[in-house]
Amino acid sequence: QGGMLRIDTIADALMHAPAGGRALSVSLKARSALMAARDVRAFPVWFSEGKFVTLPKAAPSATSPPRSSPENASRALPVIQLTGAGSDWLPLANDSPPANADADDAPWERPPEGWTKTFPHHIPALNPPDFAALFAESPFAAATETQLALNIMQRERYGRRGGMDFVMLSHSGLDLLAHDFGHHSREARDFLLRLDREIAALLTALSAQAAPGKFRVILSSDHGAAEIPYPATARLRSASRPGRPRAPVLPCSAGTALAAPLWSSL
Repeated sequence: QGGMLRIDTIADALMHAPAGGRALSVSLKARSALMAARDVRAFPVWFSEGKFVTLPKAAPSATSPPRSSPENASRALPVIQLTGAGSDWLPLANDSPPANADADDAPWERPPEGWTKTFPHHIPALNPPDFAALFAESPFAAATETQLALNIMQRERYGRRGGMDFVMLSHSGLDLLAHDFGHHSREARDFLLRLDREIAALLTALSAQAAPGKFRVILSSDHGAAEIPYPATARLRSASRPGRPRAPVLPCSAGTALAAPLWSSL
């Protein structure tokens, strides 16, 4: 746990503070959860082979700084239903995509095996081998991550036992989805709208969980992403002003067209 880290993280600093604290990290990716802290007393949770898992509770090493507040009482994960398993993902009924949104079957979309380019997208039941990949790429995984984190926080009374507790919740499913469908796709938009609701539910729950005015929230992205070249080029060319040079268009192996170079039309 955290074995690749050479220095302490923010979570470690809070755990080793005189008042003590605890650390919880929930993510689809093992590396995100495990590298939130070096201290073996942190509580990492990640998605693996169709289920959320963690490490067995470990005794502090001889070099672990002492801590005055209680640790996480248990490493047992709450029993939680994987939202969306065996159901269809449909777009929110009250959403009207903007005029510049991609079509639901844009030619550059490359859906994962088991899905098509258009809604609905079926999430298999728990047992089929393709469940894990499709679930992780759906907004249902983000909803399950949020609920799992909140269940652990409530059970362990985060924010109620002294010290400053640290919780990292990583929603990386949108990144997986955008690689396949594009950032302006109907799928990415629906995922983002649902994620906004998850964040709202999280903030509401934190307000009830922690003492009033005693929690802080940091929202961050681990990286940005370039737009898919073909639709980006099409938008640039359609927006060209009279007399403005247009990018030369060359055929590509996929049978579509790309501008070469893109910056020649800027």
